[in-house]
Amino acid sequence: MENSTKNLSLQKGKILEGRYEIKKLIKAGGMGAVYKAFDRTLEYICAVKELLPSHNDIRATEWFRWEAELLAGLNHPNMPKVTDYFIQNGRYYLVMNFIEGEDLAKLLIKEGNPGLSEEKVIEIAIEILLVLDYLHTQKPPVVYRDVKPSNIMINKDGKVMLIDFGIARVLTDSDKQKTTVGTPGYAPVEQYRGKVEVRSDIYSLGATMHHLLTGLAPLPFSFDPVKKSTLVYQMK
Repeated sequence: MENSTKNLSLQKGKILEGRYEIKKLIKAGGMGAVYKAFDRTLEYICAVKELLPSHNDIRATEWFRWEAELLAGLNHPNMPKVTDYFIQNGRYYLVMNFIEGEDLAKLLIKEGNPGLSEEKVIEIAIEILLVLDYLHTQKPPVVYRDVKPSNIMINKDGKVMLIDFGIARVLTDSDKQKTTVGTPGYAPVEQYRGKVEVRSDIYSLGATMHHLLTGLAPLPFSFDPVKKSTLVYQMK
């Protein structure tokens, strides 16, 4: 389900669009990489997401521009704002607010025993559900497609953030684009078949919650029951 990232080559000091100065690589994955950068025009730190297109043609370029414009129109307190997009040297780029904090994959390693508390996981899930509801009720709906611990961050103010909108996809009635992007273990079967829908994100969130509760990375389509505890959580 993933493309090779061996050709990722943005080095510190690289200038994109005559404006965005690369400071360091934050993380790399199957679909590209995220960099910390400095916007020399507005003089602030931002995040630059580099995407590796599955194929390079006019239709793919038009599709990227259309989806990037829609993503730029989104505004929710639990997700970064897309502020710019461009194409350079055959690569697609999204520019977003830089979120300072710690992602849940790192938090799980640091605080998991072996998982996080039910109360904490439920609080996180509620916040992510609010973001997903916002995305899924857009017209047309936006499907995030890659909910997992490393894409959920607790920022420096303690707010839960769904980050890295590199492979979010807009659904239309005439959409015939078949894609199989996602992360094994978190992606549902229909996503493997290129038939993603809004419920795909709910499955991925469930897999993420299972991972956070148990401390065990999920196997594809296989989840052992989570041991019950005596904790009673009251939703506020």
